[in-house]
Amino acid sequence: MDAPDRRLLIVTPDAKVLTAETLERYRILSEHGRDIMLFVRPSDGRLVEANAAAELAYGWSRTDLLRMTITDLRAPNTRADLAERLRAADHQGVLFETIHQHRDGTPFPVEVSSRGADVGGQRLLLSIVRDISVRNRAEAALRDSEERLRFVADSAEIGFWDWDIRSDRLEWSPICRRLLGATPDEPVSYPRFIASVHPADRMHVERSIRTYLDTGGADDFDIEYRALQPDGSSRWLRAKGGATFENGDARRMAGIVIDVSQRRFAEDALRASEARFRLVFEHAPLGIAIADAT
Repeated sequence: MDAPDRRLLIVTPDAKVLTAETLERYRILSEHGRDIMLFVRPSDGRLVEANAAAELAYGWSRTDLLRMTITDLRAPNTRADLAERLRAADHQGVLFETIHQHRDGTPFPVEVSSRGADVGGQRLLLSIVRDISVRNRAEAALRDSEERLRFVADSAEIGFWDWDIRSDRLEWSPICRRLLGATPDEPVSYPRFIASVHPADRMHVERSIRTYLDTGGADDFDIEYRALQPDGSSRWLRAKGGATFENGDARRMAGIVIDVSQRRFAEDALRASEARFRLVFEHAPLGIAIADAT
């Protein structure tokens, strides 16, 4: 931007008049800011000022930009709501996302914050435009990663749980709900979780959680317990997780739960078999010996 006219006054929406010194600060901020800054005439969308970041982002010189309207910067398929956006920005200010385009027509996503102000007796919109291409790519990559993780977790029958300890807000994934005997829409909380634990295991579960939190997560949280099912049966589950702490206080705890019933039932069956064999071995009327043939 050119150096501000010392006679130029900006009256903000709350009726504060900005001094020349303040305007100089705004000029410096606009020149060195990474965000695009535009002054736009709300009546027709004409650009009346643009900063260096705008020249860099769009590929047009400041002189070229001041011959254009905001319509020229929008991707063609996003121009239908432009008049409405200009009115809303002038009246109460707006924050929205849309698509702008480079000089060569390449589109890029932006977040626009725009608000009306009286500038030197003229009504203008101050629009701050942020290129959100990197943010959108990061969010898309995160969604892809979460989808892959969810696919693997669902295939492996792994449930996820997330407990906001301060508000006692508990979230269970669909698999976690099924393993703990909860319906898809049933509200869940810590008391609801404890109620789902087999009575013989509740003390062990509560003591394990309390010890983990009281010691600041000194040891891994890894427990096995029986969960009651709606039909009255139970299944063995293994829960692993961790917590975040702030000034020694636990704020949030999250982890996974998996069904280990087959392993536990097999172990129980093996122990029962060994007990029966030992009983027969010890009380047989005939002498029985086990020898190493080698």
